[in-house]
Amino acid sequence: MEGWCERRYQAMNYLEKVFLLLQTIFYFSFLYLDITNGSIRLSIVIKYTIIILCFCYALLAGSACKGIVFFTPKEQLAAGGFAVADTLLLQVGLFFTMISDLFILVLDYYLYGVLVFLIVQQLYSLRLVLLKADNSGKTTNLSIKEQRSNLRLRYLKRLILQVGIALTVCLVLMIGKVTLDRLLVISVFYFICILTNTITAIRLVVKDPGRKSNLLYGIGMLLFLMCDINVGLFNLSGFITMPEEIYGVIFSISSILMWTFYAPSQILIALSSHYTKLRKLGGH
Repeated sequence: MEGWCERRYQAMNYLEKVFLLLQTIFYFSFLYLDITNGSIRLSIVIKYTIIILCFCYALLAGSACKGIVFFTPKEQLAAGGFAVADTLLLQVGLFFTMISDLFILVLDYYLYGVLVFLIVQQLYSLRLVLLKADNSGKTTNLSIKEQRSNLRLRYLKRLILQVGIALTVCLVLMIGKVTLDRLLVISVFYFICILTNTITAIRLVVKDPGRKSNLLYGIGMLLFLMCDINVGLFNLSGFITMPEEIYGVIFSISSILMWTFYAPSQILIALSSHYTKLRKLGGH
């Protein structure tokens, strides 16, 4: 089984090089179009292609050693902790990312897009709970049932914290006379989710920088957050009154920086799926 997995993994190394080459070409292509005010339609097609490729790559990378799926639950935990659930959460997260970008980038349904991105962040919250448990090793001696119960409790605590912070932020905005509509409330909750997820991902990297999957994922989440900060700046005029000249500068810069950060964030998150399997098998 291990030799078969290793051959599959070597094949993924070649696929990774092709993936990176294509994504690099696409990345600089849409940057050139955006900076030079080129074809908006072509830029959108290229950007969405990048997201589709990220999802497809994660599917293939996650199956690089698919034999682990056929292990019994105890063998899964002994051989790779939560390797199967870890990879699946990442793949489903990238699938919903693809759906969200369809709403926001292609169809211009911003509210639906943010709602779907909330699903993405909750999937990543659960994945980070798994990674923290795996890194700590504190659940190793627990039964399968006890481990699942422990993970559910950790995730619930995390969700309650995110909701509590979001409600507090909304209360502060209300006190500041900011009009709260559905989009703003959802966006506040979404931002708190991605902020807490990024902080957790970075802490995992600091705790164990040798794990390449965590490193790629942590940097990817940080770039993801930088993208969303620029999305907020891009839409700032809808909530704060400011001189037109100042907002014009912010609008121009943030409109470029959004995808400058976002595309590599998704590429790195997708790449982390490749190294998750190797780490779980003892290589990284």
